[in-house]
Formats: sequence, structure tokens, C-alpha cells
Amino acid sequence: MIGHLGQRFADKVAYMRRYAQRDLDHEGKGVINREDPRVEYFRQCQQDLNLALPILDKVCRKTIMLQEYTLSPGHCRGLAVACQFFDHQYVNRVFFSNCGIDDHEFASILEGLNHLKDFKSIIYKANHFAEQSLLKLRPLLLKRLPNHLLELKLIDCHMNSSHVSTLLDLLLETKSQLSQLALVNAKHSEQSFEKVLQFVKTSEHLKELDLSWAKLSLV
Repeated sequence: MIGHLGQRFADKVAYMRRYAQRDLDHEGKGVINREDPRVEYFRQCQQDLNLALPILDKVCRKTIMLQEYTLSPGHCRGLAVACQFFDHQYVNRVFFSNCGIDDHEFASILEGLNHLKDFKSIIYKANHFAEQSLLKLRPLLLKRLPNHLLELKLIDCHMNSSHVSTLLDLLLETKSQLSQLALVNAKHSEQSFEKVLQFVKTSEHLKELDLSWAKLSLV
């Protein structure tokens, strides 16, 4: 067990040294590499005095997949900066499950994702989604074919009826081209349910809607 833990620690140290060296290679030479998201991620983590966890190694089939992987505010800012330099052929989807991300932190990540030309899917589970995230989600919803957002799944994200209603307003206002929408374990009002019906009726693209465990507030 000690040997295994020691190896994991050594691997993390090697990871940090590798990207620290790549960053230092550009210092003092009048050159800043604006093409490498790893360097930008590491630089931001350095500024926030955070250990640069190997988040960018968690990409599988163009998806950043983080499950039960706790992120600090600095990691979220670092990821947001890195997203600005991703090629959409490398990343076009995210899956975050129980990462301890709050509303402000996710808003920062969304702002970074807005820089991707062809971003397709957000699956966001057991984190927080509220007013700040809604503001930063709007530019993604405004994108049109063929660069539009296809999938938005918000699951167990502590959304109250006001958040849900505002999100539905956004979907209607932007004429969202989502084909898959999930609002699981979210609180609704009668007004938000009416907006859901309106979105279903008016959307030309929606194929899948999941409102599992919806909670209706009559207040």
C-alpha cells in the first residue's frame, strides 16, 4: 500500500515538474505559448497557489470526464483558461459529476467553453447551478447549426423554481437548438411547467426531455 501511494505521489510530482518546465521554457524569451492549454492551465494554477491536478489528462472521446474529482476554485479557473485554447477536435463535451463545483466556478468554466467553436454537450451532475451559470450559458445556447449545443443535462444541481424558470426563458428566447434536455431533481412552479410545454411545442430540434424527480412548488 505504501509503495502504491508513494508511486502516485511521485507521478504527481513528475506531472508538475514536466509542465513547470514547459512553462519556464518560455519565460525571459519574450515568447508566450498561447497554443498549449496545458501550459495555460498550469500557469493559472500557479497564480492561484493550487496544485495542478492532471485534469487535462481526463479527456476521453473528446469529453473531459471528471467524476468524484473535487476541484478547487483555482482548478476551475485554470480549466476555464485552458478551454480558450482547446481545439474543438480535441474537446467538445464535458461530464462533471460530484466535483464540488459551485455556481460561480461553473460560470467561469462555461465562459471558457464559449470560446470553443463547436461545443456539443454538457452533463453536469451533483454540483451547483444557479444565476451566474445561467448568464454564461446564454452564448452557448445562441450558437446555430452546425456549431450548436446539442445536449444539456443538469442532474441533482440544487435548482429552485426560479432557476428552472429562467433557464426555460433562455431556451425560448435564444430559440435553442438542443436535441436533449434533462432537468433532473429540480424544483418547478406552475409557470415553469408551462414554459416547458411551450418549449416542447416550439422547438424544432428537441428529441429527448427528462424531468425525472421533478418537484412542484405551489407557492
